[in-house]
Amino acid sequence: MTFDARRLDRAVTILRFSEDLDKRGAAVASWVYVTRLRAAIVRTSTVDGDELGTTTTFHTRFADVRPLDRVQLGADLFEVTAVRELGRRQGLELRTRAPRFREADQ
Repeated sequence: MTFDARRLDRAVTILRFSEDLDKRGAAVASWVYVTRLRAAIVRTSTVDGDELGTTTTFHTRFADVRPLDRVQLGADLFEVTAVRELGRRQGLELRTRAPRFREADQ
């Protein structure tokens, strides 16, 4: 599959889960900024049932993105479920799903 950078019409932010210690030594969980990338939404699909929900596939330039990271597009957040290389380190295909938030995450 060839990678066409001209189609990257969105700006997304990659977030990664991090745990730090506060002044008392207690663990504090947060999502930290990794990088900002140009991206294209390739496909969005909705699967009936609670298991998968809505899945969205993004194409971006090659970067350090891992499964379990999050993609932020405007106010929307997506959990990365799979990362596939496009070409030879030219781009990435990020398969994502809309996360199910617990009250503490919001």
